Amino acid sequence: LPSFVPNKAATACDALFLLAEATGDDVWVERYALPNLRRVLEHQVRGGALDGAIAQNSFGARVVAKYFPIYIARCVPALLSAHAWDGDARFADAALRAMAFVARCDTGAGAFPAVIYPGAQRNRFPSWVAPLGDILRAAELLRPYGFSVDMRAAEGRLLAGQDATGGIQTARG
Repeated sequence: LPSFVPNKAATACDALFLLAEATGDDVWVERYALPNLRRVLEHQVRGGALDGAIAQNSFGARVVAKYFPIYIARCVPALLSAHAWDGDARFADAALRAMAFVARCDTGAGAFPAVIYPGAQRNRFPSWVAPLGDILRAAELLRPYGFSVDMRAAEGRLLAGQDATGGIQTARG
C-alpha cells in the first residue's frame, strides 16, 4: 500500500536542496523535492483548532489524523527552502501555520505533547527533550517571516536536559 510520511519526506527534501546546491543540478529540487513538498501541503489542516497541523502520514488516499508537534516542526526548514527556491508563497504560509500550531501546543513549560489525536486528545509521554532543538530551529528560521513566539521555555527545557557529558536527554517519562 503506498504511504507517505511528511516529516520524513521533508527531511529528504532538505538533503535534496543541498545536493542541488552542491552539484549545480536543479533536477534534485524540480523533480523530487518540490513535488514531495506539495504533498506535504496536502497533509496540512486548514482552519479550526488544528489549523496548521500536518498529519503524520497517509496510506493511499487515507490521511492518518494524528499530529506530532516535533514532526511538524521538522517540515518547516524544507518548506522554507521550497519558498526560497521558487517563490511560491504557499510554502512560507504552510511553514508559518505549522509553527503557529506547534506553538499553540506548548504546555507553558516548554514541553509539547508527543501526539495529538482527533478530538484534541493529547498523549503527553514521552515528553521529548532533545527534539526540542527541531522546534527551536524552525522557530528561528521563521523569524524573518514574522514568527515571534517566545520560545525561551523550550530553550530552557532543552538546556536543562543536558548532562555532564554534554549529551542531551532524549525524553522524560
